[in-house]
Amino acid sequence: MDPQTQNTSLPRVQNVEKGVSDLELGEGVMEKLVSPSGEDMNSRAQLNVKDNRKNVTTGVTSFDSRITFYSVATLVVITILVGSIFVLWFDTRNIGTLHKLLYVFLSAATIPYIGLLFICLCNDVPVPSYRLGAEGRFGIYLATMVVIYCISYCIEDFDVMMEVSFLAIMSISGAVAIVQLHSPAEDLNSSRTTFILVLGTMSAILGCVAKDSWMSLSGSLCFFMVVMCLIKINCLAADHFEEQQRERRRRRHRHPDCSKDVGE
Repeated sequence: MDPQTQNTSLPRVQNVEKGVSDLELGEGVMEKLVSPSGEDMNSRAQLNVKDNRKNVTTGVTSFDSRITFYSVATLVVITILVGSIFVLWFDTRNIGTLHKLLYVFLSAATIPYIGLLFICLCNDVPVPSYRLGAEGRFGIYLATMVVIYCISYCIEDFDVMMEVSFLAIMSISGAVAIVQLHSPAEDLNSSRTTFILVLGTMSAILGCVAKDSWMSLSGSLCFFMVVMCLIKINCLAADHFEEQQRERRRRRHRHPDCSKDVGE
């Protein structure tokens, strides 16, 4: 064996002798433990695969969660199509061109949206491969509240304001639903998606109330800030709790015999 080949193979031999071979992950990825003698390697790997499959079917890709996401996506498509047909063909109000163009754009956007829904139905259930974290979820909540608040505050006509705010809430919810069906984030489940609808509705009410006077505007903005602080605290607390749960699962994977003894 020439010196170059010996130098390249030496680290591999040392790694095998030390028993260093780990593919470790907190959620959704298989953790593989290899001992120097190689015993129990297959059984532990199979156990990890079963645990990961169990996690996949009980999280954002569970049957109930996917049914919720499909329901939201279907409701968005039906709402936009029915609304577009009514406004463009049967509405006798003297609405502006921008109002009609909004419905034309939304109805056209439902075509690729339905295609994505069909792809999600035909493909296998995806495995969550990333996490939004507290900052990511808070960003979605904040963006939803700010957009809906500005819409409801800036549009003077009450009927048009309610209509556009509703379309904006449905569009945001539909976007989240299709992402969770196609490439799901592990920490954005169906209940948190429903929470986006609640925040959007509350923001529309705050923006509508803020039109009355400067005092109403100041009060609604103060309430807005308090709500966002509470949501931020909730996101951080939920992230901390989920991190603790993942750490417990890692320990059980690394020391299955010890956890079994403790349970007995």
